[in-house]
Amino acid sequence: MATKSSAGITHNSTGSRNTGFDYPKALQFLTELDLKEPLTSKTLQQIHAHLHPQGGHWRSVNLTLPRRDLVNEELKILHGQKTISIAVEQLLHLYYSQTTVDPLLTVPLLALELMRIFPFLDGNRRILLLLMRYQLLVNDHQVVRYIDLESEFLATERGFYRTLSQCSREGASPVPWLSYWWVLIRRLYKRFDRQLKHASITAGRGSKTALIQRFVTQQGKPFRSTDVCAAFPTISRDQIRLALRGMRDKKLIEARGKGPAAVWQKCPAVEATNT
Repeated sequence: MATKSSAGITHNSTGSRNTGFDYPKALQFLTELDLKEPLTSKTLQQIHAHLHPQGGHWRSVNLTLPRRDLVNEELKILHGQKTISIAVEQLLHLYYSQTTVDPLLTVPLLALELMRIFPFLDGNRRILLLLMRYQLLVNDHQVVRYIDLESEFLATERGFYRTLSQCSREGASPVPWLSYWWVLIRRLYKRFDRQLKHASITAGRGSKTALIQRFVTQQGKPFRSTDVCAAFPTISRDQIRLALRGMRDKKLIEARGKGPAAVWQKCPAVEATNT
């Protein structure tokens, strides 16, 4: 079932077939991270610890896994905890050093290399989805705040495993893997466009205010104007402030404090109506 995080992120609790995993909890942890701070191997372990009560530890055993794309074939993955820790650190260092390369190349390639390492005994696919969502958001693909990345993944799961198998082989080209993610991200934008049309939000006058109002009404917890600015980098801060004040005047939201540090929340009457 789809749920929403405090940052207005809609998501599907992938892993519903395994009740040991708490995908929303891990996602909530991600929303509390500073987008300006690079991820570390320790952060990745913390995400996994939120994903599963017994998580947070690098895989300590070698694995032989059945191939999902080919019958009666297995994939052997050799690693130990120390080796995995070093490999993940090196991967993240390489990723963050590629400052001149388009994120639509580096983000999927980061995910591919992580799956090659297969750092945890279980939950690696979920970690990949969380990582993809987070890094797309960091690189200004705000669409993942509103459109369910996980449901699009589940709808194209066969393609995911097929391209993962193709591109995990030694010396294989990463193009099929990149193409898979480019198509999936395009699907996110197409869904977002359909939702805007369904909500009758056009490019005409007042459309930006409508977008801001829609974002604010989706917030489950208090937020700051900077959160709205991060969601809509192409809308000026002045217009965002005017939209928030307009909603305040209509008694839809209220503020605690003043200026940029003010914390906004829905008025009690509005909150009661929505529950």
